[in-house]
Amino acid sequence: LKAAFGYSWLMTVAMEAWRLAGITAAWLVASCDAGGLFVFDYDGTVAHHHHTASGADHAVDTAIRRGWFLGLNTLEDFHYPAAHHMPNAMMPYMEKHGGEKMYWTGEKAKDAWEKKSCPKSIDALGGDFSPEKGKACAIEKLQAATKLPNQCIAFFDDTRQNAETVRQAFPGMLIYTNPEVHDHISEGAVAEAEASIADHCTSIRGQDRMLVV
Repeated sequence: LKAAFGYSWLMTVAMEAWRLAGITAAWLVASCDAGGLFVFDYDGTVAHHHHTASGADHAVDTAIRRGWFLGLNTLEDFHYPAAHHMPNAMMPYMEKHGGEKMYWTGEKAKDAWEKKSCPKSIDALGGDFSPEKGKACAIEKLQAATKLPNQCIAFFDDTRQNAETVRQAFPGMLIYTNPEVHDHISEGAVAEAEASIADHCTSIRGQDRMLVV
């Protein structure tokens, strides 16, 4: 009888442990798959003529649904978080997951370049600071904050020179520009970025990767 009771008790404990493990696994999957980063330019990409650009809400919602990071990389020098004409969900999500670490302006990027705190970009691009080099510097700072490799980051910028400069500094990064990004963000570009990051970056996940400010 004692043996039967002991076996029953062990089975109960094992089943409960299995149930809790399943709940934990489901929570980890649903909570935050921090395996990706969508970085957006502001004017001409997420904002257009004092409105939210076409496709911007979808792009932002895609990253949020996945639990990925969002970053803003703009030459505009408005102050965080006073960014207008953006997807409603974007700034609150960025404030929760990284805050000002995920928000880069031209002024911040120039300061980082002059302080040589983005050495990868400086080594790759050289020379004096320029706006497009500032874009690369900001990407480097975002990458350092999230600790994600190039292939797990998608950058959307409607200016080809900015996009190509970032591509030069960060081989393998997902870069989307005109015509896929020009006063709009195409659904095709978002779908391609989502699929690529999901395929290559699924091992980089878990809520412990979210930034705490």
